[in-house]
Amino acid sequence: MIGFILADILLVGLSIWDWRAHQRWNVFPLALVVMLLYQGSVLTFHAFPFWKSFSEWFIALY
Repeated sequence: MIGFILADILLVGLSIWDWRAHQRWNVFPLALVVMLLYQGSVLTFHAFPFWKSFSEWFIALY
């Protein structure tokens, strides 16, 4: 959790810096959105049945 929060703070800071320095919203806000989607999936997918069945299928491949 701490690593997720630190990454989010870093990307928010870089987004603000980029806006102030260059008056643009470029890569950093997009990276923040992608990171938040990833973090949400890591923290919630374990509870969904489709993810459990996919995981069982994937493990069975080994």
